[in-house]
Amino acid sequence: MALAGCRSSTAPALERIAFLTLDNLTGDASLDWIKRAVPAILTVQLTGVNKIVPLQANALRDAYNAKATRFVHGYFDRRGGKLHFLFTEEDATSHKMTRTLTMDGDVPTASDRLAKQIDAAAHAFSSTNTEAIASWGQLDFARAVSLDPDFGIAWVAWVQQEAAAGRREQALEIAGRGLARPDWRSPIDRARLALLAANLRNDQAARGKALLDLVRLVPNDLVSMRALGEQEMNERHYTESAQLFREVLRADPDPFARNLLGYSLFYAGDLAAARKELDEYGRAPGHEANALDSQGEILFMAGQFAEAEKYFTKAHEKAPALLQGVDLAKAAYAHWLGGDLPGADKIFEDFLRYRAEHKDQTVIWRRAVWEYATGRSAEATARLMAATGPIADIAHRQLEVWSKPEALPQDLAGLEAAYKRSPPSADGLVRVFYARALIRAGRQEDARKLLELWPLPETGEPLLQAFLYPMYRELRQGGSLKL
Repeated sequence: MALAGCRSSTAPALERIAFLTLDNLTGDASLDWIKRAVPAILTVQLTGVNKIVPLQANALRDAYNAKATRFVHGYFDRRGGKLHFLFTEEDATSHKMTRTLTMDGDVPTASDRLAKQIDAAAHAFSSTNTEAIASWGQLDFARAVSLDPDFGIAWVAWVQQEAAAGRREQALEIAGRGLARPDWRSPIDRARLALLAANLRNDQAARGKALLDLVRLVPNDLVSMRALGEQEMNERHYTESAQLFREVLRADPDPFARNLLGYSLFYAGDLAAARKELDEYGRAPGHEANALDSQGEILFMAGQFAEAEKYFTKAHEKAPALLQGVDLAKAAYAHWLGGDLPGADKIFEDFLRYRAEHKDQTVIWRRAVWEYATGRSAEATARLMAATGPIADIAHRQLEVWSKPEALPQDLAGLEAAYKRSPPSADGLVRVFYARALIRAGRQEDARKLLELWPLPETGEPLLQAFLYPMYRELRQGGSLKL
């Protein structure tokens, strides 16, 4: 997916303007819809305007949480039979009122005038039909689009409403009708609706295109930019994903974007740069434990098991509940792959003890999977054959899988599709099965590329976990591929 031209190399300083819910002083409750409709219209009109990030906020607390630099609040009443609006702009740091604006007129007229006072480059709203806008403001989206079939943001809201209610097929049908309209006023609305439709269909290619359109149309939309970065990383376009995460960070010190940047850089082949970013990520309040786990994961995938173990252990000590003790399991696998099975057993015992203390009823199964993966299949099988009680069902299913290695996934086309659907951080199991199928098809070089990074434990189908490392090690060593 090409990214050229989607954004400049240096991000401008951004004004984050929060539009707060207005006060209705008319005494007419039927006009309450205006309280939120005007801020919503202003947000739409200023979306995509250079240097501005418009936000909707129900209260000052929400505006502060969104890191707003300016607030716009106000009220409306009736004067001489007309709506009268007063808007006050406030600096978020000094709390000084920077200007006050008054205007008379209907909702779209007042909103448009204020938007252009804030920035002359404000877009036209999605509709000029006052009745349609009123219906949209009252959440009657079907009527809104019947009154104005090219009312883009109303189509978007209608699809969101249906999807939130769990009516996926209806949402898709409505999205298709909306996207079939050729004369929308706003390409931003169309891109948003296309993204909703792609998400509903789980169509990753269409999702990526819609996100790219949004990033180009709304260069200050950091949410879409980060989502596109994740999409690019999942499609294994690591240079492009790193570029997008860096752009997000230029505009906002988003710790999650920094974590993702670290992974992108690692997958792109720059371990040192990845570790530097993850060190910085770990300095963000509340993210130290996850940063330690992330460091452990990239070191594990790079085959630096002793260092990976140290980070997994520190992550568990810092926040054991973050991954329900799984960092100890990762540390055990790292210790084993470093060459010390007895020492790894002790670490895995700590993991099992933690899980048992937290009422995990699958501890016996987890122990058996560990034994099978580390070369003790007879002991693992005997343990599960003796299992009773709540664990009996999973024990039976696991034994059935172990007894039929010929039934393991081996369809090359199916595995290729599954690999492409899997995020890189969770692709270990399917990647190994795919590499195995490629070798069997005589495509050793393609398989070799897939085997460059070690797969992470505790990812993929649980009942297949025990095959992961025996198969990976044999494939990497050029073995016979027999299980």
